[in-house]
Amino acid sequence: MKKYITIPLLLFALSLTAFPQDRSAFDAKVDFSITLKTLNQLMEQGRGGTLPTDKYIILSGTISDIAILDKNTNTYTVQLTLTGGEWISPEQVKSYQAFIRFSGPEYKRLFGTRQIGINSTVILVAKIISPTTTYNGKKIWLLKGYHIRVLQ
Repeated sequence: MKKYITIPLLLFALSLTAFPQDRSAFDAKVDFSITLKTLNQLMEQGRGGTLPTDKYIILSGTISDIAILDKNTNTYTVQLTLTGGEWISPEQVKSYQAFIRFSGPEYKRLFGTRQIGINSTVILVAKIISPTTTYNGKKIWLLKGYHIRVLQ
């Protein structure tokens, strides 16, 4: 499964070299090093202030929840719970989560027609907004989503 996520990310990064830009122009706009794991670790360590809220980040994971916050076509807003994880030992899995909020009429077509649903594996582009709390009191990040694509 990691191949399915790694290959599109690698192709994206390589495609940037086809354009007459240097790496510093890309790095000024995108922080390619941040992952769901990174976000969760910084939250746990209380170091969220070190994250670049002005840069885009590229995340991959599985949608574990979808909440429609506003059904109005012009102000349509949906919030996804993006989940990823890793095996710590044969008996233990560590999961990482973030809320991704998409707003605008173009997202109603994607989520309203169920082109993207729960258990979809996705890659997305977002910006960090702020820490927030889940319904059970866990602190996680809230991000503003810009682009999303289903991988599986």
